[in-house]
Amino acid sequence: MRIVPCFVLASAMFGMAHAAVVDVKINGALPTIQQGIDAAGPGDTVRVFSGVYGGSVFIPSGKTGLKLVGVGNVVIDARANGGAPVGRGLVVSADSCLIRKITVRHAATVSQFDAGYGVVASGDGIVLDRVVARRCDTAGFSIVGTGVVAKNCSVFDSELGIRVSGAQATIEKCRVERCVTRGIEVDANGVLLRKNVVRATSTGDGIFVDGDGYVVESNDVRRTGGHAISLRGTDVLARKNRCVGPIAKTGIVWEGDTATIENNVVTDVTGIGIDVLLIGTATVANNKVERVGKWGIRVGEEDIALVDVRSNVVRDAATYGLYLSMDFGAVEGNDIRNCGTASTDAGIRVTLGGTYTDNVVRGGGGDGFVVSADGVVLSNNRAFENAVDGFDIEAAAADVVLDGNVATKNLGEGIEINGTDAIVQNNVSTKNRIDFASSALLQAYSANTIGTGGPLIPPQIE
Repeated sequence: MRIVPCFVLASAMFGMAHAAVVDVKINGALPTIQQGIDAAGPGDTVRVFSGVYGGSVFIPSGKTGLKLVGVGNVVIDARANGGAPVGRGLVVSADSCLIRKITVRHAATVSQFDAGYGVVASGDGIVLDRVVARRCDTAGFSIVGTGVVAKNCSVFDSELGIRVSGAQATIEKCRVERCVTRGIEVDANGVLLRKNVVRATSTGDGIFVDGDGYVVESNDVRRTGGHAISLRGTDVLARKNRCVGPIAKTGIVWEGDTATIENNVVTDVTGIGIDVLLIGTATVANNKVERVGKWGIRVGEEDIALVDVRSNVVRDAATYGLYLSMDFGAVEGNDIRNCGTASTDAGIRVTLGGTYTDNVVRGGGGDGFVVSADGVVLSNNRAFENAVDGFDIEAAAADVVLDGNVATKNLGEGIEINGTDAIVQNNVSTKNRIDFASSALLQAYSANTIGTGGPLIPPQIE
């Protein structure tokens, strides 16, 4: 027979004494959840068995590490026995608590000091696991404490889904459906939003974040009354998100300084697919945008400092595939097709600076490339089968360089130069209605291959 040392038994008994399990049953000795919490100490587990428990529940700050765990179908109904609203559903003020498998419903705003939140997590380090909120007046969850984690949680039919004001929160694999204003709203720094699903926000954004140093990754947002994903702040990473319409405004919009927006999919948007605004630096890469009512991707409001726009795919944008107003940026390897529905539209519209390399624009309803900015460099780009020109350098653009580009089967000019002092070299323009036209003095013209598909206006060299 194995002998267990007494100090091991003592240690086990000591651990048990500090991790008690308190059972709550509707017909038991402790028939309410609040009674179970009041009977428990820090680090204890309150185990709640199936049933509907009326009223509000509070875990005060002295109950650090308490665990509230549902067994079966456990519902906190934030109403009195007669059905009158009582305010919030579950309020967790203690740090490091675990709340698991609890449903909260009918949280109501009863005063300016008692808003209708299903769950309020105001302590630090709280974990919410498989917690559900339904039909809440203000929001399903209000996350106030630092380092709170909500995983596999759900909100249905509430004014707002999940509101986060505590730093370093993690919202992961949560589901928000049929909320009115916003699905997930964040006003905090260092937040991680990953693999969440947001559906059918009536009037507002699917996901809204205002903060710095946060990550929005692999979320699935569909059918929103506002933007699918709206982001503000510095050091932002938005990647691998899927935004599927109908989306009433923009797929992904960012305003701030320093962001990476990559590998996202945006489809069926009334407004702009991806919109990058304000002063700052940004990388917009490997995104796919389809069927949008305005621009596919817009970058800049004439003040963007440095932007890389590369390897994006844009299909069926109603006006411009890419609309670019940026300074000293690089635009490389983008594939733009079937964008533009009027002669004034374009696959790629350039209004400020940048270098454009290895981009393809095909089958647009307007021009392939339109440039109205000084000093733009276009190299090794291709413009095929557009309804107007392949490359249109407007009169406002001086010192533009066209080197190694190809224009084929466009219904207007393959290459049209109206800006002064352009350098045109090593380009191929064939089978367009007019292969080359220039109304301005050129700085240089050499080694170009121009077909005979239309009258050639000889270039005038300055």
